[in-house]
Amino acid sequence: MKDYYMELIQYAPNPVTVTSREDLKVLWKNEDYPCLEAFLDFYECFQQSDDIRKSYFEFFPFEDIHMEGGGLVFAKGHQNLYTVGVESKDLVYNNPLVKYQKMPNGRWFNECASLHSFLFNSAGWQILNLMKCVACMKANENKIKQMSDGLLFAFPADRMVLVGSNFKLFQNAEKNILICFNILDNKLYFAASDDKILNNFEAKHSLELNYL
Repeated sequence: MKDYYMELIQYAPNPVTVTSREDLKVLWKNEDYPCLEAFLDFYECFQQSDDIRKSYFEFFPFEDIHMEGGGLVFAKGHQNLYTVGVESKDLVYNNPLVKYQKMPNGRWFNECASLHSFLFNSAGWQILNLMKCVACMKANENKIKQMSDGLLFAFPADRMVLVGSNFKLFQNAEKNILICFNILDNKLYFAASDDKILNNFEAKHSLELNYL
């Protein structure tokens, strides 16, 4: 997974400092659950990047991940509306379901089918929200399938990362545009470091993008 993250952070608008895995382990205050490795992959890249960790979801610093309300809590949802974590009963797995909790000690609801998928795709969504030039268009699963033939390239093409997330990451052939399909609002988002990159991409593929 770390190789995927290292490729993803090439899109980050600000420098990213990678944290030592051993330094992170010292900060871990919980049991050595099987899913710890998934968190280490994510936090090696983003522990020191507050801007990325807080641009949409609020991912806690590694040392603040904790047990609460019957689960291992590691983030807050958009605008702090809910808690995101792994329910206690799922902590026996190395790639457990990610769930959310609307009220303290309340019921846990499914957020994503895979911790690896949630962390990676959310990281891409966090980065996209920080990029200089962002545009979007309405889309659905059928539209995504049509555009995946030479226009959108799954990022990465790994089933462990692709399955079960509300955010699906892609990039263009030149790898200078980060693309995300947000299932929650049925929009396809495009982000680049410069307006000209998106303008040229839009014209080349005859798209009609709304610039944000």
